[in-house]
Parts: sequence; structure tokens; C-alpha cells
Amino acid sequence: MSWYTLPSTVPWLTLVIVLPLAGALLVALTPGVARGVIKQLGVLSAALTLLLALGIIGGFQHGVGNLHFQFEQSLEWIPSAGISYHLGVDGLSVFLLGLNALLFMIAVLVTDPQLPRFKQFIMLLLILEAATAGIMLSLDLILFYVFWEAMLVPLYFLIGVWGEGARVYAAFKFLIYTVLGSFAMLVAILAVAAISFSQTGHLSFDWAQLIQHPASGAWHVPLGLGTIGIQQLLFLAFALAFAIKMPLFPLHTWLPAAYTASPIPVVIVLAGLVSKLGAYGGVRVDEPSRLHRAGHLRRQPARHRGVPGADDQPWRDHRRAVPGGGDDRAPRRDP
Repeated sequence: MSWYTLPSTVPWLTLVIVLPLAGALLVALTPGVARGVIKQLGVLSAALTLLLALGIIGGFQHGVGNLHFQFEQSLEWIPSAGISYHLGVDGLSVFLLGLNALLFMIAVLVTDPQLPRFKQFIMLLLILEAATAGIMLSLDLILFYVFWEAMLVPLYFLIGVWGEGARVYAAFKFLIYTVLGSFAMLVAILAVAAISFSQTGHLSFDWAQLIQHPASGAWHVPLGLGTIGIQQLLFLAFALAFAIKMPLFPLHTWLPAAYTASPIPVVIVLAGLVSKLGAYGGVRVDEPSRLHRAGHLRRQPARHRGVPGADDQPWRDHRRAVPGGGDDRAPRRDP
């Protein structure tokens, strides 16, 4: 169910990323002394992006179950390496997309035109908006990583150049923490693709394909300290990057310095969005294990699930088609 239907021929998700970049380009072409024009261009770009995000939310088909992405766009990027330009949105990311557009609209509105290097400040804000939107929309892990790293660059300069107090220290500390987490994420991404290649013979970084072949097996810790599942090991590598962004103890020490040194528009983005992206990444990466656990639970007899008063009859898994693609799985007891 949705409020209306958007034309499927329009690349809606790409527009969400391109609009802020186009605004940043127009700002770059505007003379720095025309501060009023720069402010208007920034507000217009952010407002159009917000309207587009709200339009996508309104056209989103609610109630479609299972793993079902909407407004998908998929193009080959580097076919020889299995890398594609694949965008999509689901119930996990669609409202974050609206939050992203809303917070950047507020950030641009509250920015003082008399700020030093005002032109560059608005440019970096719009570039940052495109990068954060790309993180929520990417369904290819390499594309996700590119946007994740692209988010770091504007934030580093926004804190280090326009901050106050120990702004250089805060920006550099934020950079070091994020780079360490990003390195762990890159290793995990390459490992996930390599494991999938060993299972299927097909190299791909497409998230929708990788979750169909979750990693299995265990790694034996040296010195007889036990074993750890490969899937859990990979998740820990991803979790390091996401825990830094959230941030979680004890990886949170960059936050006080960054929050106190950042200008108000950047604090709005850091507090309202960047931490949510860490949580979003953690939930998204854990999707294969959650689907695996859910499928395992559905296959268990009721008595194994701890249902009070249930008998020993097994439950069957029936599928009913639902509009928009997914399927609704409803357990039914055998007669």
C-alpha cells in the first residue's frame, strides 16, 4: 500500500544523490562575494532534495514483506571485478532518507552567510548530503564503501576549518578513528566477496546476491583458545567501523572533541544523522544472520520454540502472494 505510484522509468534514487551535487556545482560557479545567492542556491538544493525524499516515502509500497527493495537501479560499473552501481530502498532506509534530507535542510538554513569561506562551507555540506544519502541507498558493498569514505572528507574539513577551540585536534582524531574502522570494513567486504566466490564461482559485491550465500564455517583460534564462526568474525570487522560512528564505548572518545569543536550546522548532522548511519550499517550487515535465524525458527516445531501448550505436530510453511513482490509466510497446523 502506498499513497501514490511513482513512474518506474525515472531514476528517483540517483536524483536524490545528484541534486545536492548539482547544487554544490552551482555554488562552486558562483562568485564568493555573492553570499546571498550562495545561500539561496544551498537552500534550493536542500529543499528540492527534501521534496524528492518525501515523494519517495509517499510512493513507497508499505506492507511488502521479506527482503524487497523498491525503486531499484542497477548498472554495471566494473563488470570484471563484480562491482555494480546498484541502488535500492526498503523499510529500513526509506525514512532515514527523509531524515537525511530534513537535517541538511535545517543545517543549510541555520548557516550564517557571514561565515568565513561561506561558499566552501555550503559546497561541503551539499557534498556531504550526497554521500550520506548514497550510504543509505547503496546495495553494492564497494559502492557503499565509496560513499562511506566520501562522507569522511567533508566532515574532516568542516570540523577542522570552521570549528572552534581545538578544532584541528578534533578533526584529526575523528579522521584517525574513522580510517581505522574503514580499513576493517574494507577487509570484511573483500572477505565476504571472496567467500561468496568460493561458494558460487561468481564474483560479486552486490548485497542482494551476497545475502543469499551467507558465510559458514569456523576459525580455530591459535593456542587452543576455541573457535569462532566465520560469519561472526566478519560481523565483528564490520561492527568496528559502525561502532566508531555510533559511537559505542570504548570507541567514543572522538565524540566530545568533535561535538564541542564543530560549528552548529555540523553538530546537527553529526548528532542527528552520522550516529544513525552507524546503527543502520550494523543492522544492514547483520541481515543475512537475521534471515537465517528467522528461517531456522520457522522450520522448528512449536515445542522447540517454547510455545506454551503446543503439541508435537510440525508446522508447515505456506506462502501467500502479496502485492508488490514479497510473500507472506503464515504457519498453519496440520489437521
